[in-house]
Amino acid sequence: MGYYTQYDLSVSQPEVLSPEEIIKRFREWAPTAGLSIDASGGAIQPVKWYEHEADLKHFSTFHPDRLFTLHCKGEDGAEWIVYVKNGKSYRSEQERVFPPFDKDKLK
Repeated sequence: MGYYTQYDLSVSQPEVLSPEEIIKRFREWAPTAGLSIDASGGAIQPVKWYEHEADLKHFSTFHPDRLFTLHCKGEDGAEWIVYVKNGKSYRSEQERVFPPFDKDKLK
């Protein structure tokens, strides 16, 4: 068993290499990335990729000026984003916010 997650990757505007070229190199470097994201960084299929953050952190050291943004959506509907730059990362959890009470909506 395991936890399937769908991934979408974007790369900040590069100086020399296009985002597509960087994503291509990452897909070749991290085999699970090649199964989960397409050539433009879009999701292919949900996969079990437990090392996604570690893989991206290591790969980002080859492109230290780029910001990698990995949007993750788990099989249970949970969503989070992993931001990675030059070997450092942080994970931003999805927040659920309810709008404040609006008396005009009462029927």
